[in-house]
Amino acid sequence: MTDGGATTLHKHDHGSMDDLSHDDHPQYALVNGSRNFTGTERFEKDINVSGSGVFENGLYVNGQIHGEKRTVRFVMDNGSSEISTGLINAQVKLPYAINLSEWSILATPSGNIELDILMGNPTSLPPTESITGSEQPYVTGDRYNSSTLLTGWTDTIPEDKVLDVNVVSCSGVTKCFLDLYGVEV
Repeated sequence: MTDGGATTLHKHDHGSMDDLSHDDHPQYALVNGSRNFTGTERFEKDINVSGSGVFENGLYVNGQIHGEKRTVRFVMDNGSSEISTGLINAQVKLPYAINLSEWSILATPSGNIELDILMGNPTSLPPTESITGSEQPYVTGDRYNSSTLLTGWTDTIPEDKVLDVNVVSCSGVTKCFLDLYGVEV
């Protein structure tokens, strides 16, 4: 086969190739599913999974991808005035269940702030059930604090729950970001 000039093109008829049943490439997953992925796989875009089965470490269960890292952010901004105590009425409805693992607060300017996180149903707002127990997120005399110790927390938040923040106390802080970190389940 030629391209009409001096170059000869090469063409394979894959249907007539020898040894197609040999497994010469162990780095690839097999179509028949007989070779599992091992190690850590990173995907830059969404992936589609069909069929049934379980990836190692429970990543894929019943047709859903689990383990996606999530951040829930609340912003409290009172301009140049100190943030008022009470419910901030910034309800966030979670479209997925999440296992919380950490919180962080960034406050401006340096000061003191203590927050409670409330959970409820979208049909009965505002939320009233505290998820923080006695370990509420806080900043004392600084601009930043974080913790992975969620002792006493309701750290698994079911799908379709609504979260909101109650400012328990505040002194000197005019703007505050509260981030909740976790993994989708």
